[in-house]
Amino acid sequence: MEISLQKFRRWARMRTGAGLMCLLAAAPARAASPAPQEDWYGRISPDREAVYRWERGCRASYVLSWNGVLKAGEMEIEIESRDSGRQELRLVSAKAQGKSAGLARIFWHYDCKYNSLIDVDTFVPREILYLEEERKDRTRTEVEFEKGRAVCLKRVEQKKDGEVDESRRVFKAPRIHDLTSGILYLRSQPLETGDEMSLVIYPFDTSYLVTFRVLEREPHRTEAGKFAAIKLDLGIEKILKGNRLERYKKFKRATIWISDDAFRMPLEIRAEIFVGSIRAEMVERGFSGGE
Repeated sequence: MEISLQKFRRWARMRTGAGLMCLLAAAPARAASPAPQEDWYGRISPDREAVYRWERGCRASYVLSWNGVLKAGEMEIEIESRDSGRQELRLVSAKAQGKSAGLARIFWHYDCKYNSLIDVDTFVPREILYLEEERKDRTRTEVEFEKGRAVCLKRVEQKKDGEVDESRRVFKAPRIHDLTSGILYLRSQPLETGDEMSLVIYPFDTSYLVTFRVLEREPHRTEAGKFAAIKLDLGIEKILKGNRLERYKKFKRATIWISDDAFRMPLEIRAEIFVGSIRAEMVERGFSGGE
């Protein structure tokens, strides 16, 4: 199979993160005309009662690849209980770390750590700390969530001369999720064929409207094994300043498989974009304290 090195370089340099985080941030830059705010607020799914509640800590490892051929990144994530000091408040923390790998690391040296804190009963995120390091700079992104509001502080430091650029952004929208709370909310729902839900996701310093549509149940195999799975179609739209919505022309499609078992976490994500297919595949999983 002949692979374009120029295309690979373009993809490898995209500022995404690793594994699952890559796929929400990997949408291309060119877009259609923005939609006004009032056209999309009504698409945000209302809060629904959880059918599958989060009860046990879990961990998973993923490998990121381009076209399923070239290994390009690795990510590990662990979700576990956090003591809130209040009996009525159940918090979970999600810790992830990732890096570029294989040939991609030659062109794009990238390491990241991602920590978030979530109220697991309401799926409301509390805070995010996201650390990135590339060859030339280090980036620290902190996000604090309140009802209908996210405040992001971003600090970029150049390694060569120590120059620092700092920015602050306030984003407002109904029912904002971070990456982890969005995944936990999704897994809590029945996910019957034909179900559709749209969530506002604020993963780093950019916001997205992400629409999930349940396609079918089918067996799905990854390096971690063969599983009963729920297959979903994934649509991603970027939210611009002024809360205008932007549709991506070159974002073709994305598909996610979630295990249809007690684990109920993503098995694989495939995103078809302008440089080919980006895949994040689970290679190992387990519950805290054993399977």
